[in-house]
Amino acid sequence: MASGASEASARSGDARMLVLFTAGQQPPNEELRRLIEQDVLPDTMIAQDAFGAASLDDRDLASIPGVRGRALRRLPIQVALALEAWRRRHEFDVVLSWTERVGFSLAALLALTPRRRVGHIAVFTWPVGASGSSWLRRGAKNVAFPALARFGIDRLAVPSSRQRELVVERWGFPAEAILPAKTPVDTCFWSPREGAGDMICSVGREMRDYETLIEALRDLGIPCHIASGASFRNPVSGTDDPRASNVAGRELPAGVTAGRKSITELRELYARARFVVIPLMPTNTDNGATSTLEAMAMGRAVITSATEGNTEILEDGVNCVLVPPRDVDALRAAIERLWSDPQRCARLGAEARARVVAEHSQEQWLTAIRAGAEELVSARRLADHDGRLAKV
Repeated sequence: MASGASEASARSGDARMLVLFTAGQQPPNEELRRLIEQDVLPDTMIAQDAFGAASLDDRDLASIPGVRGRALRRLPIQVALALEAWRRRHEFDVVLSWTERVGFSLAALLALTPRRRVGHIAVFTWPVGASGSSWLRRGAKNVAFPALARFGIDRLAVPSSRQRELVVERWGFPAEAILPAKTPVDTCFWSPREGAGDMICSVGREMRDYETLIEALRDLGIPCHIASGASFRNPVSGTDDPRASNVAGRELPAGVTAGRKSITELRELYARARFVVIPLMPTNTDNGATSTLEAMAMGRAVITSATEGNTEILEDGVNCVLVPPRDVDALRAAIERLWSDPQRCARLGAEARARVVAEHSQEQWLTAIRAGAEELVSARRLADHDGRLAKV
């Protein structure tokens, strides 16, 4: 986002917000802002800069002196962040937590805090997934997590429509407290660019079924690069030598390479590809959403797996091609048909770009989070007002 903190803060009301970051995430800093301004990285600062929010991350914890600092640094980072945010809760109106581990840690503290005044907005990607193999994990997911969500989280942002449904069905979380914040995409960074169209590509790691993709590509003779990881720090990319990245434990067919890409290299890969293939394992989460949305924002046609969690933006034959998960023959046929039809590629890609811009912009995410924060502040002020009247 190009808007400054003071301007956007005025647009979001006067809510004082604290954003919690875990290791691996990137809180705002001048170097990151410079790279975004230079079009080297997509904008990842939509919450903190747009709201003029304060942030708390592992580097802040490292700078805390004395016994408190040493004690916090001995704890898991998620717990330490939650404890420090809880200690500073009187300084803010709203705390925005990212990831389930941080969110539930803070929720546990807030649920035990009488007359707490700070609101808690949690951003969860996959809150309802597999139950886990141990009785402890099953108990946490089925009993502890629902209770913590109801008593320690005021508003919940969950990008996947199916996951939102599961949160209501299995946790009993109120539907009206779930914010309509869809996965945001920087549609300026990820935008249509001219490319050779002489290859295809596949991107991402989580729940990817590269074994099926590799078998589908075997003997087709269609060049493909599998970018099974991407680096946001933009260093030299990983090697394209297939021997260095034996994806899915299989020997790669001729013309198929694999290796990490930096973000700018990934954008170049999308631009060069005639279309993008995102093969997924069966799942009720929206695995693959980020890569799919990036490719669609670039105006590229996408072939992906029709999974339970992958339903919100994808419309088979309109803005993508859907195939059954783990079906080598169906995936091979879809790749062959789309490869031989550049006009259909262009048509699907144009519709995909239009849908992403309309439904997954950064502004829609900001609007949803801003509305949630304003609701919490208004509710607290109303409660304070009613309390004062009761004393009169």
